[in-house]
Amino acid sequence: MNSDVLVVGAGPTGLTMAVELARRGVDVRIIDAAPAPTTETRALGVQPRTLELFERLDLAEAAVAEGMKVTDFKVFSEGKQFLHLDLEGLDSPYPYLLMLQQPRVEALLNARLESFGVTVERAIELATLRHDSDGVAVELRHGDGTVEHTRTSWLIGCDGAHSTVRHQLGVPFVGAAFEENFAVADVEMDWPLPHNVFHAFLNRGNFAAYFPMPGGLHRLTIAYRPGQTPTGDVTDQELQAAVDRGAPPGARITAVHYAGRFQINQRKVARHSVGRVFLAGDAAHVHSVVGGQGMNTGIQDAFNLGWKLAAVVNGHAEPPLLDSYAEERAPVTHRLVKGTRRATRTTLLRNPIATAMRRHIAPHITPRPRFQRVLRRALTQLDVSYRDGTGGSNDDRLAVGDRYPDIGLLHPTKYTWLTPATEAARHPDLVAVRHVDDGAAPTLVRPDGYIAALGNDTALASTSKRPSGKGISCGPSSLIRLLRRRFTMPAPRWVARANKKVLNRVTKFIAPWAPGWAVVIHRGRKSQRVYRTPLWAFRRQDGFVIALTYGSQADWVRNVLAADGCELETRRRRYQVGSPRVYYDEDAADMPAFIRFMLRNVIKAPEFLRVDVVRELSAV
Repeated sequence: MNSDVLVVGAGPTGLTMAVELARRGVDVRIIDAAPAPTTETRALGVQPRTLELFERLDLAEAAVAEGMKVTDFKVFSEGKQFLHLDLEGLDSPYPYLLMLQQPRVEALLNARLESFGVTVERAIELATLRHDSDGVAVELRHGDGTVEHTRTSWLIGCDGAHSTVRHQLGVPFVGAAFEENFAVADVEMDWPLPHNVFHAFLNRGNFAAYFPMPGGLHRLTIAYRPGQTPTGDVTDQELQAAVDRGAPPGARITAVHYAGRFQINQRKVARHSVGRVFLAGDAAHVHSVVGGQGMNTGIQDAFNLGWKLAAVVNGHAEPPLLDSYAEERAPVTHRLVKGTRRATRTTLLRNPIATAMRRHIAPHITPRPRFQRVLRRALTQLDVSYRDGTGGSNDDRLAVGDRYPDIGLLHPTKYTWLTPATEAARHPDLVAVRHVDDGAAPTLVRPDGYIAALGNDTALASTSKRPSGKGISCGPSSLIRLLRRRFTMPAPRWVARANKKVLNRVTKFIAPWAPGWAVVIHRGRKSQRVYRTPLWAFRRQDGFVIALTYGSQADWVRNVLAADGCELETRRRRYQVGSPRVYYDEDAADMPAFIRFMLRNVIKAPEFLRVDVVRELSAV
């Protein structure tokens, strides 16, 4: 192999991925088709959660020094303010949105990458890729016309919305575009309102947002009604007309530094990985610019995958750990696309009744503490959680998969063990012990700041090793079990109970031989009693994919995960299957057409269990 990992694309996502791998000792190579870094502003806001992650890269301080802090957000409808959001008081050391242009974010990441001896190789395009069980063979085309053939153990596609990697894999990019068209401009203005406050003005389908930027500039974003988009380049007169429609008197554009048109696409991949190839950032999802989430979500993709891939490459974990990347990030992507679509639709409302409600009723709802708290956490991405398959949580009680509240960790690249003082006192071989009042339970915090384990000492004992004098690390097999997803049950529990008593008694006789059906033979975790559960199951490559019509918390799923396998009868044959892993796919891509329709539109069950065939036992 020429490298352990090849990262395609040197935007914020790709650079973060490369830094995260390089600082963990992985031999990483990063290429980009562009001959030079972008000079266009593009993304602008760095969210508090991203700054918390940048702290692990020793970049937060430099970013804050260059950027501009914004804590106030004010939104007006037909001239009346209906929303004021104040970020001060957030549970974060960075209680603000940091306005910092994408080129500066990339420059900081690039400098950090070079400190590890890794340089972005530019003017190199990925032409083709072929992946197998051992790695990925690629053809690279250099700017001087030469062609390079090489191999890598793993490949990460961070090459944007028009991703070559995604096209090479044939992964569907599902979604659609908004009817409305938009224009964006970086401008100098005479501005009668405070410069360090975000302002948005909505007026019966017209929309204009003003993002403050460092250096006294504003990012102006405007929307046009369907069929009313001007043709040609964006003109100064067009921008000033948009300002006149909604901004307060006296607002005047004095200089335009950049202007362009765009259309909002809302799309996401059907799957985040194929074999040893992964997709991250805009290559995996694109969505509305409302909320400034795009660049931040890609950076968080990179953090989620980076430490896991490094653990696998360095021999500290097994490859099944990587399944948790899609399992954790797919619900976040789904929630983000859905949320930004809803927010964009709200800003573009033209219906007189809806706009009247926004103007007269919303001002009485938006100041409420609960509303403010939920919106603040969603906007700043502090609510992103991997606890239950929804992608986020506003529950005050901590659970496995939640972001751990702000606390200084002992090491930026390893796990940190938080435990009651009584437990720490029994292990003086730890490097350092710090007492924290009111600690309720030992907590294992992942390298990306999310909780890997939470519970009593006995429950966590199997997840750790305690090498004398070297602190605490997490055993690979235990970590994989800890990171298995916990999804909510799509169908009500009473339906599951009814089917168990009535329908399953019939289908369990049909399932062993009927096409598309199987019987899973599993043992109770406590009783060790043998159960037979009929399910939809289909042969895929070297294993089976099973539709989880009642969610991954169904008893039979928990039994199979706990035993790390089961037996399966289908088409009059019996198999021993293992390596069970739950994954999330809203599009049910592994299912045949009719079952896919049922799962997507009727049952609405987006979870599946994939198992590998260990051996065929016998014909039934």
